[in-house]
Amino acid sequence: MNKVLLAGLLLWMGCVSRVEAQRDPQFTQYMLNKLNYNPAYAGMAGNQVCATLLYHNQWTNFKSTEDDSKAPITQTFNIHAPIPIGNQEIGVGLHIVNDGLGYEKRIGAMGSIAYHKTYKFAKVSGGLNFGYNQVTLDGKWKTRDDNDPSISSKKISSGLFDVGAGIYLSDPKWYAGLSANHLTQPALGWTTTKGSFVPRVYYLMGGYNYHVNNTKVDIRPGALIKYDGAKTQVDIHTIVQYDNKYFAGLNYHTGDAISLILGMQYGHITGSYSYDLTVSDARPFGGKHEFLIKYCFDLNLLPKELNHHVDPRFL
Repeated sequence: MNKVLLAGLLLWMGCVSRVEAQRDPQFTQYMLNKLNYNPAYAGMAGNQVCATLLYHNQWTNFKSTEDDSKAPITQTFNIHAPIPIGNQEIGVGLHIVNDGLGYEKRIGAMGSIAYHKTYKFAKVSGGLNFGYNQVTLDGKWKTRDDNDPSISSKKISSGLFDVGAGIYLSDPKWYAGLSANHLTQPALGWTTTKGSFVPRVYYLMGGYNYHVNNTKVDIRPGALIKYDGAKTQVDIHTIVQYDNKYFAGLNYHTGDAISLILGMQYGHITGSYSYDLTVSDARPFGGKHEFLIKYCFDLNLLPKELNHHVDPRFL
């Protein structure tokens, strides 16, 4: 039964009038993992190198009597830093993903480069990313029609060169970003059907930091809007942080889940956990667990005139 439900959800997520690869993996703790969405964020954590490791386990109750049905599990790692070049400030970053969705698996790496400029109203960054993704379709996939030319019954892979772009603005009180992944909509090589490609995805994010006077409390609301040309998804969150160390919050992913986020910052290390309570038709599969750990350390490469203050604790 679970296998049937999973297959139905995968078809709902990916089947329209054209054949498309899986959507980009979605993370509850996107506010702590911005480089995954926007290459312009590279080097924007003050004068620090920041490395983030994330593990996302979706549909924890999913169990199948057959080995060929697997619930989505994703691991990502990214690292980024500001690099001075003459009188200019450049950000560089690397993002690695290992994403499994049912019978499809993606392993890839994307490099990012961003140019930063400080104005009176905000620090502005524009960035590009580029890299390679290997997408594999498990040969255990069963189609209704064995002669269907659109999907092979054998294990097949397709290598995809990818490009993305974005702009990011930040201030100690707020941030905003607009980006697009898969700008070239790279074509898949595993089918004979025309129009088989990875769809372009747009992201709009923003957040605000409100400090409660005469307390150690900060309230940080924010949102992330995703659009892939067919569907819009919205995440809305509010994080409350105490003494720049402990934080807790809620996130709502429209039509899908309500999430609890808990975390702590100790020195250069941030650790956090989130649990998604599913409210959509995927409820039989249970919730979603997500673990994140981030380590930031001082770089001290920027000259003093370029060493602008940006609070790296701003979620």
